[in-house]
Amino acid sequence: MKILKGMRKKKLPVKIFLTCVFLAAAVCYIHKTDLRTDMSLSLSVKASRRDNCRLFIDNDKPLKEKVQRYFRQVSFDLPKRDIKNIRLMLGEKPGKFVIKAITVKSPFKRLEWSGEMLKRIFKFSERKPRERNRIKNGSLHIQLPGGGSILSFKEDVSAVINDLSRRKSLFYLVALLLSLAFFYFIHFLGLKNLRIFLTKKIVLNMALIFMMIICFPIIDDLFNITKDVRVNRLQEKRVKARPPGFRFDSLFRFLKYYQRYYNDNFGLRDLLIPVNNYVRVKAFALSPIPSVMVGKEGWLYLAKQNERIDEIEYYRSLTLFSLEELREWKEGLEKRRDWLARRGSHYLFVIAANKSTIYPEFLPDSIRPVRKQSRLDQLLDYLEKNSDIRVLDLRPVMFAAKKERRVYRKTDSHWNRYGAYLAYREIMKALSGFFKYARPLDISNFNIYVKERSGGDLAIMLSLQNSIYRDKVIEVDPKIPRYAKEGAPLQKKYPGVSQSVIVSDRGTLPNAIMIHDSFANRLKPFLSEHFSRVVYLRDWGLNFYADLIKREQPAIVIEEMAERFLLNKILSPPPAE
Repeated sequence: MKILKGMRKKKLPVKIFLTCVFLAAAVCYIHKTDLRTDMSLSLSVKASRRDNCRLFIDNDKPLKEKVQRYFRQVSFDLPKRDIKNIRLMLGEKPGKFVIKAITVKSPFKRLEWSGEMLKRIFKFSERKPRERNRIKNGSLHIQLPGGGSILSFKEDVSAVINDLSRRKSLFYLVALLLSLAFFYFIHFLGLKNLRIFLTKKIVLNMALIFMMIICFPIIDDLFNITKDVRVNRLQEKRVKARPPGFRFDSLFRFLKYYQRYYNDNFGLRDLLIPVNNYVRVKAFALSPIPSVMVGKEGWLYLAKQNERIDEIEYYRSLTLFSLEELREWKEGLEKRRDWLARRGSHYLFVIAANKSTIYPEFLPDSIRPVRKQSRLDQLLDYLEKNSDIRVLDLRPVMFAAKKERRVYRKTDSHWNRYGAYLAYREIMKALSGFFKYARPLDISNFNIYVKERSGGDLAIMLSLQNSIYRDKVIEVDPKIPRYAKEGAPLQKKYPGVSQSVIVSDRGTLPNAIMIHDSFANRLKPFLSEHFSRVVYLRDWGLNFYADLIKREQPAIVIEEMAERFLLNKILSPPPAE
């Protein structure tokens, strides 16, 4: 008996010894094995035109990514081995490439090169003139002749990447956590304590329940068990992944793309995602998606629209225009106006205020601007001092009107119909400087009432438009008949651009073209009644349609843009004559 008691007392040291042996074995394995951490190389880059960017690593197949006319993050996964040579091909077309920063990331380390450091990490040929590769506004500007110019990284960069990939801090941490889990199991649990969970009935039932839960979406896809369950279809404003074609020689790539397809199309997805969103919003007041921010008193705000447009970042004024960007905006506006003036057309540029600009009081308390001046304030101030062109700023009228009625929807990123009426009225006042008969209809010609509706675009993105975020919407309907109707469509179709033609026999104003974003959707019914013919082009890129303007010969071209797009957009100039 004494011997047994002594053995029990020695159990804890034995368990600690076994844990140390486990940890030592894991550390020894990690030390002797050539394990590498995941590494990636990212570039914040833009080009003067759409192009391709390729990264060559030793003799491997090049990695390819697209580059746009705005700054975007281009990322390449690096191989888990020593790298000797890295080369970057900056496009196939002639033009300018601008690199803001280059970043190398590992799980525990992040290195970034920016500013003057960018010129030190590349091998530039001495034959090229210095003005082709220069640092300007903290970015590396590279003038490319075309045909696929290749820049080679210096050996120091490869050495840094290899050194980072060899660091095994992550693996040692995993070994330590596994050792702690091993000790917890043998000391606190053990087989004796697990006996109650190891009976045949309990194990069998738990296994069956687990398998049913895991396999139910697949079974539902095959047998359509939930066909009678009514579920609102998710409106995600993106294209879902399509089923990939199978090739035996690219099995792993097939599995990767099939996983994306399955994640977008598995059974009960349209039910499970809204339930998850409901719980997170209702219980924790947190948005489940980065593009929507939950505000106070049932208000929703657009946050990160995409990787280059973040309305909350704009509201906080984290980054302002550089002097060069202000000059580019000024030149872009003036060149468009002058190009149109030479053809007898007027030009009006309109900026629709962000919802967060007009209603900042319902944002979370943690969201505060770091500067008093916004990008729009900067632009208007610069144009007033350095140009005779004027931009129609709709913020003052919205600030004044919101004291009487709501001008933006609580659950939508846009203004409501009353806000659209106010914008229409200001646009018509601006047009009166060009046309004698440009007079807005008085508000007395409309019925204004409140109607309960399902939530707007932000609530739809959360799939909660019919539950938490139903909205009381201010409607504005005309008392007088509408004469505007849809005309014959344009013969030429512009890819990715929604286009329509509206004509009116009672229109007192001549032909017009309006290039706009989604804010103008509620403007169209008001404006269309005044023009004999108006062509609408919904184009978030706000491109200049010189060929269409020459065919239509409009008396005025109106361009409307949401305030948040000032974050990363420069107007392209009209074509050279």
